[in-house]
Amino acid sequence: MIYRPTNPSDIFCCQGIYGGFRPKLPATPGLEGVGIITKLGPKSTSRTTHTASGQLKEGRRVVGVPWPSAEGEGTWQQDVNVPLEHLIPVRDEVSSEDAAQYLINPVTHTYEG
Repeated sequence: MIYRPTNPSDIFCCQGIYGGFRPKLPATPGLEGVGIITKLGPKSTSRTTHTASGQLKEGRRVVGVPWPSAEGEGTWQQDVNVPLEHLIPVRDEVSSEDAAQYLINPVTHTYEG
């Protein structure tokens, strides 16, 4: 992981406010962030590494779409194991700081409760 923001939703998860986010402990929180693929798993194929957004390969910056972070494999750690189908390549012109906030912050911003 390169960047991982701290959102109110992260704090609420740590406090146990969100019922669906109560992982077995020990667990690592963090709902979004940007990282670099350091290694592809042995089941990776050309079919699984090519997406509409670009190729997934070692060295590529990516963001994760919702994966089971509620199970304790959150973004607040150096390395995260994420299934390829939950990764989206980050375009070169998008900063890592901006990409790290693409999932939770926009939803929070547009919500009018």
